[in-house]
Amino acid sequence: MYIVTYSLYVYNFTTLERSISLNMLIDIENTGDEGLEYSKIIALVTETEVKKRLQYFLESGYISKENDYVKITNKGKFFASVGKLFKQLFGLAKSKIK
Repeated sequence: MYIVTYSLYVYNFTTLERSISLNMLIDIENTGDEGLEYSKIIALVTETEVKKRLQYFLESGYISKENDYVKITNKGKFFASVGKLFKQLFGLAKSKIK
């Protein structure tokens, strides 16, 4: 039970911390009435967020990088399995990559 509770905590914390959608909304909200230029949002997401997330995954041991390929580690497989389970339970979309 402790492992499941811990896994849920880590999974939810990571989801909130690394959520591209949530971070975009916060960035837009931080600009107030001025708003944020669409092209800046796209650049932010494609460059900053993806690079930051991949670096976090590498440093945390979820993935490894060999040449130009990124591979999932056993730790990453565990958390991906938990994520898949929750997506199935809540009827959320499956991965777009087969």
